[in-house]
Amino acid sequence: MREQMVAILGRQVRAEAEAFTDVVPVMPEWEGMSEGPVGEADFVDHWLRKRPGTPIAPFLYLLKAHRLRAGYEAARARDERNLWPILARRYREALDMAKSSSNPLISCIADDLDTQPFVYLEGQGVP
Repeated sequence: MREQMVAILGRQVRAEAEAFTDVVPVMPEWEGMSEGPVGEADFVDHWLRKRPGTPIAPFLYLLKAHRLRAGYEAARARDERNLWPILARRYREALDMAKSSSNPLISCIADDLDTQPFVYLEGQGVP
């Protein structure tokens, strides 16, 4: 993830990318549950609150959107009716932030993310 941030945002973000990737709690397997990807999205929120001027913010909004989309799909698959509408709203908010990025790579990837029929669990629809 560190190298993806540097490739998309430039070498000047390397120190911040390293700081983030050293502490972000990425689960190796979500096992079809929403908790893993939602927990990762929540960590992004925590990072953004703690470091409001972070130079990796555009990438973090993209990461957050991806994780919320995966969480949404898992919540739909597990029929978590109280959760998936919240995740759909949060996904749209994060996606809008990524799409509004002045970095054309971030906005392009965000557009592509939104057109995918699924990112984690097939058949759950697009939020």
